[in-house]
Amino acid sequence: MISGPDAGRIGRALESVRGWTAEQIVVVNDDVTDGTDKIAEKLGAKVFREPWKEHIAQKNSAAAKATQPWILGLDSDEEISSRLRESITRFMLSVQVNAPDAFRMARCSLFPSHDMGIGGLCVGCKKSVKALLRACLAAATFLFR
Repeated sequence: MISGPDAGRIGRALESVRGWTAEQIVVVNDDVTDGTDKIAEKLGAKVFREPWKEHIAQKNSAAAKATQPWILGLDSDEEISSRLRESITRFMLSVQVNAPDAFRMARCSLFPSHDMGIGGLCVGCKKSVKALLRACLAAATFLFR
């Protein structure tokens, strides 16, 4: 997860994955002073402070710090729904050696509590994002995100 001054929203993102993800949650936090890092640490994330490089470089930096074989890439303003969590859990329990290396998941944006459609685009748009991928492919995948 990458973040900037996101103290008002990072808690929800981390709560949506806390307790069911593997052993590690990585947050790469820009050099900000709003308390985002303290909230992330309190919720179990390992926080790395780095100046902002740009979106893809920051994502790649976070992926490089992950130690698990799979990476679930989220931004600090994104949450995993219980339905998606169940789907990911089922997949991880049944993963095979020859399983795909990355998965696309629909993203629905709410503002405030109003469905903006997937990715903040028009309702009914079929656009999706790569969000679950094998760690060995992270840098190449985030390059094209």
